[in-house]
Amino acid sequence: MGPNTEREIYKKQSIQLSEDAKKSITIPSSIILTTEDDCMLGKIVRHLMTTKIEECNKHIDHMSNLK
Repeated sequence: MGPNTEREIYKKQSIQLSEDAKKSITIPSSIILTTEDDCMLGKIVRHLMTTKIEECNKHIDHMSNLK
């Protein structure tokens, strides 16, 4: 395998990992335990998910644009 082939494999794997990562988040127990209002907890979870998806999309864009 040449360096270009290995690079393409790495790029595809990295993109797939980012796509998979957008499907779930890990929430620290401290956030769950210290947030008494369920509505606020939902907003925090939504914010964490949105932030993670945005970061994954940036990584996917970066990897897709590599030559």
